[in-house]
Amino acid sequence: IEYDAYVPCINKVGRKLKGCTRSFIQALEAVAHHASKKERIPYGCCFFDQYVDCTRDAIGNACTREHVEYGDSIMQSMSGTVLSKGCSTYKHRAKVCTDLGKLPIQEPEATTFNGPLLRVFEPFG
Repeated sequence: IEYDAYVPCINKVGRKLKGCTRSFIQALEAVAHHASKKERIPYGCCFFDQYVDCTRDAIGNACTREHVEYGDSIMQSMSGTVLSKGCSTYKHRAKVCTDLGKLPIQEPEATTFNGPLLRVFEPFG
């Protein structure tokens, strides 16, 4: 029932959500290629927070607060506790993230974020 109630509106912003995912993939690939091992978790977490905000904004601009919360629950199930809880102190607009500096962003090689995400966090697994 939940799915049927929320997905029609969320589907209306599918293009924006794909844009959020594409930007996240680009960012993760930049982290994997250019960040030091020490910087990978901060960068990865900051970009994850940016991705979550992007999806919330996309859904929130077209749908209700309940839709945003449903989207958050999907994000939680996709990311698991490592990202959602382990990265909770990294907010992309906070000093800890803005002090990291810019990474060179290129066209993404991947079409999903699973591979790039594993490359960012694999040295710590």
